[in-house]
Amino acid sequence: MLYIWFLEIFILKTIRWVILIMAIGFIFLIPLVVLNTNRLIDSSKEQITEQLATQLNQIKNVDSQLDQVSDINQIIALGKSLGLNTDDFPSIPKSQVKTQIRTRLATFKSNVEQQSVNTQKQQTRSILKNSAKILFSGTIMFSIFIIIWLVIGRVYI
Repeated sequence: MLYIWFLEIFILKTIRWVILIMAIGFIFLIPLVVLNTNRLIDSSKEQITEQLATQLNQIKNVDSQLDQVSDINQIIALGKSLGLNTDDFPSIPKSQVKTQIRTRLATFKSNVEQQSVNTQKQQTRSILKNSAKILFSGTIMFSIFIIIWLVIGRVYI
């Protein structure tokens, strides 16, 4: 009987220390989540900035191509590549067609910039939301493990 009691105390002490180690692990999770959140936000911003620069460079290239193009068929092909309705382009003077395409490019540029800002806000919000969930869960788990550790300590003390 005494042997079983000592075995039970040994098992409870072992479980208690394992629970304490797990609680300490969850409390150390908090700074890691904060650092990782900052890293993810910075990485997301860099990626979005690179995509924006690529798209703005493409718009600039199309604009420079527009300056070099003199044939109406090439202008129509350029307009089609931008998704414009080019059915009435042959009847319009070249200067007006180029003006329409440049207007479309300016609109597209502002849309791309606005999309970039919106995407950045959305991704930042999503990353922060997920990090908050992890922090909340880690804090709850830490609290639960500490409570269990204290309860087990009262049992055999």
